[in-house]
Amino acid sequence: MTRFLLAAGAALALVTTAIAGDPPAHVAQSAPSKPAAAATAAKDDPNPMICARVETTGSRLPEKECHLASYWQARREQGRDDLANRDKRQMSGLCAYAPC
Repeated sequence: MTRFLLAAGAALALVTTAIAGDPPAHVAQSAPSKPAAAATAAKDDPNPMICARVETTGSRLPEKECHLASYWQARREQGRDDLANRDKRQMSGLCAYAPC
């Protein structure tokens, strides 16, 4: 069964490649190109956009979230601080009668 699926997938890939062929010349020429100045500016950006897959409770599929690097850094620091505060509360006995 697995061999059949692999063979069918390979055949489908070959057929779609053959049907698609090369794009017409006017399509290839009209595609916008990124200027070199913009490309170097993106590399030098101190706070780039970073995308990550984040798992959501109640869903099997992760969702894609895109934020600036400073947001991800603040999120990590906030998680670290929350964990440290929880540990301090547990050590002091504040969590004896209430959930932390």
